[in-house]
Amino acid sequence: MDIVAILVAIVSALALGHYPNEFMKEGEALTWFSALQLLAIALMAGRIFFLRQRTVSFSKFWKSAGFIWFLLFWGFLFLCLDELMAIHEGLDRTIHYILDIDRTNLTDRLDDAIVLLYLCFFLVVLYWQRSELQRYRQVAPLFKLAIWLVLAMIFFDTLSHTNDIIADKTLNQWVAATEDSLKIIAEGLLLGISCDCLEIAKKL
Repeated sequence: MDIVAILVAIVSALALGHYPNEFMKEGEALTWFSALQLLAIALMAGRIFFLRQRTVSFSKFWKSAGFIWFLLFWGFLFLCLDELMAIHEGLDRTIHYILDIDRTNLTDRLDDAIVLLYLCFFLVVLYWQRSELQRYRQVAPLFKLAIWLVLAMIFFDTLSHTNDIIADKTLNQWVAATEDSLKIIAEGLLLGISCDCLEIAKKL
């Protein structure tokens, strides 16, 4: 489904005489598709949370089996909102304004660094809650693939962010389309993984 959505977006853009990433830009069709996938992942995490949550006192809630799924629910819900509202791009502009930094090709990539920080925080949280996640280790290969795809996405976004590295505009837009495609596929993998984790949680 992800691959079909990507192909439809690219072919439609080319057929209408646009660059391949025209329908992958903020507010376009593929952005909404991406947000729906992130919302679906959040809802899956929420369902697992209710399955795994035991009756514990509030002071020990963070030690419960369901806590990681509680965090993942809110984390992916935030990413869904970020996709629709461009929160990390807004943080980029805010940091430039507060620190009074002139925009350069380097500082203009600050939003890519913010996305990388998102990923690092995500991995730290997973490591912190690894005792619960050991129960779902059968999905580890797909999860590792999804992480590599996210890293590749950040790399391609950094390449295509401005034209200082890739001067040719057409090639730059194809690289940007690749970045957005990797994002959609990574989200699809994470959604599939969350579905598998839900089935495992039902048996625990």
